Amino acid sequence: MKDYGRYIIWLDYLDSRLSRAQGRRLQVSRCVPAPTLEELAQAARALGLEAEAQEARHPRRHRVRSGYISVKKPGMGKGRLLQALAQELARMRGERARRGG
Repeated sequence: MKDYGRYIIWLDYLDSRLSRAQGRRLQVSRCVPAPTLEELAQAARALGLEAEAQEARHPRRHRVRSGYISVKKPGMGKGRLLQALAQELARMRGERARRGG
């Protein structure tokens, strides 16, 4: 049953190797290549969120194994949450989050 108090964040939303048609939700310059489920959950925890990780297949890429995290809705919209997660992923990997684009 759908839980309206949680956001679902797919790995594909933050993968710079994918096009928007394949499921990426942010600009390529803000994303990281091939994020892992563990990295995404760790980034969410670093932002103070309780993340439940789940392996699954993204609807737009149903042949490829992917996954998502489920987080309780913080006091921000999903777009801002995605940007914060992308920035934290880049910081964790030691990459510099590029601006613009």
